[in-house]
Amino acid sequence: MGRVVVVWLHVLGAAVWVGGLLYGGHLVVPALARGERAYVRLLTGARPIAWTAVVLLVLTGLENLRHVHVGPWVMAKVLVVLVLIPLAAHRDFALLPQAVRALDRGEAPDRALGGLPWVDRALVLGAVVLVFLGVAVARGR
Repeated sequence: MGRVVVVWLHVLGAAVWVGGLLYGGHLVVPALARGERAYVRLLTGARPIAWTAVVLLVLTGLENLRHVHVGPWVMAKVLVVLVLIPLAAHRDFALLPQAVRALDRGEAPDRALGGLPWVDRALVLGAVVLVFLGVAVARGR
């Protein structure tokens, strides 16, 4: 039963994190770019939820590593995680606060957001790859 709970928590964390990335990257950031300033709180307010999900993913992922054959699929998944976590941290703790400050100064929203939309796209693409690799690992690849 314990193993099932760990896998369930891992999948739940992935759903929350990827869902948040999709929501932020495809709905909230474009709304900000159009000048809808009220959406800033959706991004900044979601950070605790997103990072709780990331911590849950890392902890359950480490536990899951104890129970799988560490082959090329697992190593690929770990490599993608090692790229995405710093990228997500850069987005949430550098780019996003910088964009909020620029919006507060009255800069044009599309200019204030800078590279945020591109980083969001990269994170979503990486998350999709992670889901694929997770399925491959779960299927014994």
